[in-house]
Amino acid sequence: MFTFTTRTCQLALAAFAICFGNRAIADDLISCNPDFYLEARSMSALPDAIRFALTNAPRRQHEISDPGGPFNLTDLGPGPYRRLIMGAIGPKHVIVELEQGGLANFVEIWSFWTENDGWSRGVQTVPHERPQSLKELVGIACK
Repeated sequence: MFTFTTRTCQLALAAFAICFGNRAIADDLISCNPDFYLEARSMSALPDAIRFALTNAPRRQHEISDPGGPFNLTDLGPGPYRRLIMGAIGPKHVIVELEQGGLANFVEIWSFWTENDGWSRGVQTVPHERPQSLKELVGIACK
């Protein structure tokens, strides 16, 4: 009887782990599918908490310009020294591509996800190549 109960519990736990694991993989596949994302073309299109996190990141100046807006590519003169290139808003994730001006001009990608208690900041990366489309941006953030 003891062996049967122990074996039954082990099988039940294994089945639960497989089902839960498959659900997590399915959620990841959905979140990485570019078809589930809308393009954010301005800072105002991003959720308030994400705008706050981006503008309060440790930088010389906190202002971030919209695409096509004022942007200082150099280290000299007035800012803003960062600008939004593209944003991807999904059901549970937001991915933001920013350009940083200055001597070492570069692009950075910020990832955020939402849970019950609000938005959390994920990975901040500097890609080897700048993404040219929403699909490429999502692909970089999901790797």
